[in-house]
Amino acid sequence: MGGAMSVVIKGSSNVNLDFTTGGRITGDFSNATHANRVMFQSSTTNGNTVVGAIPNGTASAGQYAVYSAQDPTNASQGQFLIDSSAGLMSIRSSVLGTGTYLPITIYTGGSERVRIDTSGNVGIGTTSPTAKLDVYREMRVTQGLAEYRFRITNTDGNGRLLVDGDTSSLIFGTSGAGTGATATERMRIDSSGNVGIGIQAFSSTKLLVKTAGTSNIGTINAAAYGSNALVGITDGGAETLLGIAGSPVAFYTAATERMRIDSSGNLLVGTTSVISGVTAKLALYSTDLANTANTCAMKNGANSTGGAFIRFANYLDATIGSITQPTSTTVAYNTSSDYRLKNITGPITTSGAYIDSLNPVEGTWKADGSAFVGLIAHEVQEASRTPVATGTKDGEQMQGMDYSSAEIIANLLAELKSLRARVAQLEAK
Repeated sequence: MGGAMSVVIKGSSNVNLDFTTGGRITGDFSNATHANRVMFQSSTTNGNTVVGAIPNGTASAGQYAVYSAQDPTNASQGQFLIDSSAGLMSIRSSVLGTGTYLPITIYTGGSERVRIDTSGNVGIGTTSPTAKLDVYREMRVTQGLAEYRFRITNTDGNGRLLVDGDTSSLIFGTSGAGTGATATERMRIDSSGNVGIGIQAFSSTKLLVKTAGTSNIGTINAAAYGSNALVGITDGGAETLLGIAGSPVAFYTAATERMRIDSSGNLLVGTTSVISGVTAKLALYSTDLANTANTCAMKNGANSTGGAFIRFANYLDATIGSITQPTSTTVAYNTSSDYRLKNITGPITTSGAYIDSLNPVEGTWKADGSAFVGLIAHEVQEASRTPVATGTKDGEQMQGMDYSSAEIIANLLAELKSLRARVAQLEAK
């Protein structure tokens, strides 16, 4: 039949189109002018058109199928399927006979945006995905909360984020608000496993952290250990590089505290508190002295002489004493005695009176009953012109004295010389 023709079927009953095998509904469905193509259109004025496919009777699936050839016996097939018994809605690329499997693609703006290839790889922004998810350029993960979440899991419970390439680095960055915002690198892991934070070029360092200005390089706060675990590392021009906020810094080995720096800046080794009655920046405590263990040991690793184990300096940084190794088998305890430091007024002339004022005594110590032979600190202090003893008589701290005092030794030598001179005079008569 030629010319225009309209077929109208009215009523609420079903219309049965009984085709023979291989029957077709044909029309110009591919006219170059889209408006001239055969179309399905709702007869309701201003109504939307819905074309549906429903199952018959107790069947549970409906689908649309398209084919790549006039004879679908051996053709590629595309399916849009819904099956309530299987609990799915599916878009499928399949085949009949010897047909070819084809990828599934999604287009917007005249360009391909997403592709699922025949191996199951998904490509976004690429037409040749090589992984289960292959995204070209950036990918953003967002959710309704104020944080972004990106989770990678594996059957062994471990997440893996990898970069292929022998010299490739895994780079982490952040950017400002907006899709087109430029990202700034914040951290990278290079191909050797070195981690750099705030720096791009580094080598031979497993962890290198760099910051500008006076901001903290890092802060660690472990609530399970209270404020003792709050550690701040700063470089804002101050000399203190490791600090603690109101609590001590403790150092452990084998789950036992070995050393700490308390909130006053005292270094305590072998103890968690300052030694009672002692004010010191360094406190060493040992529980093994009865077993001949040393509280402190020093070794000259150079195997030479002349080096100092300890040097003492005054507030002007001038050396005023030292403990040195003058030979391979001796130790010397030195104090300042250079003639250039002294104004010499003459020889000692009061050695006899000084020695006569000293009162050598013996007895036992009250603490353990052990014997002592020596002098009394305040008596030597009263007789001496130089600081020979510490503290004051009956003061808060028990007094001590330096038995190697230069004043005591010098007076003994002066008196010895005087005695030798007098003996020589007597022998000459």
